[in-house]
Amino acid sequence: SIAGNAMQMAATLPLLKYSRDQEAAADREAIIAVATVYGHAGGAHDALSALGRIRPDSGDVGFLRTHPVSAERVAAVEALARERGWALDGARTPLPAALAELKEAKNK
Repeated sequence: SIAGNAMQMAATLPLLKYSRDQEAAADREAIIAVATVYGHAGGAHDALSALGRIRPDSGDVGFLRTHPVSAERVAAVEALARERGWALDGARTPLPAALAELKEAKNK
């Protein structure tokens, strides 16, 4: 029934916020790990910026999303970098050979 479907959808809304919060926390931990290893957060910033270009936010209603909006993710990297004193620029490390080969094979 329509009412039953509406109730079911309404029940999932809090879970979507929980999922976005989990994704934001995972982003934060990944950024910390990247900056700890490489000494800057530039690669994380690049990756999330590229993700936003590849999958632009569709303008849908934010509370229905399972992931934070790309612009919010990029802003979070920038804020964390400022907070921790990390640069957003620095030497980029090439992909390990095995990953580079996978990337090349995918692009063929």
